Order: sequence, then C-alpha cells, then structure tokens
Amino acid sequence: MAQLPEYELMAKMSEELDRLRQQKAQLVVMAYSEHTKQIVRQRWGLDDNDTSKDDAIDRLPPRDVFEHMCGWQFGDPSWAGTILGWLNACGYDVRERGGR
Repeated sequence: MAQLPEYELMAKMSEELDRLRQQKAQLVVMAYSEHTKQIVRQRWGLDDNDTSKDDAIDRLPPRDVFEHMCGWQFGDPSWAGTILGWLNACGYDVRERGGR
C-alpha cells in the first residue's frame, strides 16, 4: 500500500480534526430543565412559554445560565460569581460540565 505524501496526510488529519470538533460541539448541548429555560427566556425578553430560542439556550455554557438565574432571582447576575465562590469555599466542586 502506497504511503500518502506528507501534505495529503496533514490535510486528511486536519479534516478529521474538524469533523471531531463538530461532533464534540453537538455533544455539549446541555438540555436544561423547562424551569431553567423559562427563566432564561424571560431574561431574554421572551414569554416564558416561547420555545423559539430553546436550542440557543441549550447551547449556553452553564456559567451563563447560572448568571441568568441569579439575575432573575436576585436582580443582579454578578451574584453567580459570589455564590460559586461561597460554594467553593465550603468545599463543593462546582466545575462546569460539558467541557466548557
């Protein structure tokens, strides 16, 4: 079997890497709960039952969603960092899921 020239091998590797990145991007969709989506929808100025942006919501990083929830509940999304800091200080592991 003939070996590919280096430039063709590099091109194939690059294509495969792009394919794997696309697959990973599809896997990190979080599928947040309906209650969580309702909060984000309202933060975005949508009706709480308007599902037109749910795909975009499901693609948000967990930190962004948590900031929306804190903004809705406490009036300021900066509470997210404060609360995460408290949890870490108390020994909770609050690293983000989904490779983000």
